[in-house]
Amino acid sequence: MLTSHVRPASCPPLLSLLPAPSDLLLADSKAAAIKRVKSAGTLGDHGGGAGELVLRFFAKTAVLVVSVFILSDHAERIPRLALEYLYAVSLYAFLGFAMDGPASLMTSLIGLQIAPHFNKPFLAESLTSFWGKRWNLTISNCLRGPVYDPIYEGQWVKTQDPHKGGSSMRRFLGMSACFVVSGLMHELIYWYLMGIHTRNWAWLTFFSIQVPFMALETVSKKLMKQYHLHLPRWLSVLVTMAVLLFLADTFFFPPCLETGLADRVLYAIKGNVSQLVIFVLRTK
Repeated sequence: MLTSHVRPASCPPLLSLLPAPSDLLLADSKAAAIKRVKSAGTLGDHGGGAGELVLRFFAKTAVLVVSVFILSDHAERIPRLALEYLYAVSLYAFLGFAMDGPASLMTSLIGLQIAPHFNKPFLAESLTSFWGKRWNLTISNCLRGPVYDPIYEGQWVKTQDPHKGGSSMRRFLGMSACFVVSGLMHELIYWYLMGIHTRNWAWLTFFSIQVPFMALETVSKKLMKQYHLHLPRWLSVLVTMAVLLFLADTFFFPPCLETGLADRVLYAIKGNVSQLVIFVLRTK
């Protein structure tokens, strides 16, 4: 969702969001195949040295602490969409807290290079960029091999021919399969926590519907390019975040907020963070 010199970190905890692969741009088949062989998407990137990872760890820990205490003590005063956005930021900070710490330890102890987990997701200029190149890239890389590549290449064994690639339809089907798997895994997580699936399979719908929106996004960009139109970067980011928040408000957050799942997770994190702070203060 690995054949690079950079080894990916292990898959993060179950509460992570499961995105689509990082090389699923609707581009020319030959160019896309060559790009995958050269860098295997984000697996060819370096997540940073131990010092950089430690700084990220403490920064995300600080964001997590602040956001958790705001959500637990002042949630009723925050508008719904702003509240949901803050929940998304908290999830990002929690995953960074869970992964950047172990990653910095591995990097400093044995010099192992770690592929990046995130890449400034809240600055994404498109849905394709958000899911493929910025959000939870570890799971993206985990899904690529067993789900996307066999569909795109039409074979179970990875090809060594950089010129061999699938059609646009295979690429679309591969993307769709990855998001469906993401949705099913999240439904499984919800069932594990709550004993039932989400109402009307809302989480499965949230992930599955990303593909049509990404296709619409691609068509829109082609039309804009044809008429020599260009959105400023800040506006592209704003539109992308607005679309994601709209879809999350419609499908992803209701099962969390209506059943109390968000509060359960929030107070569990708050309790663990409080214990961690007390432990750190006592060791000084």
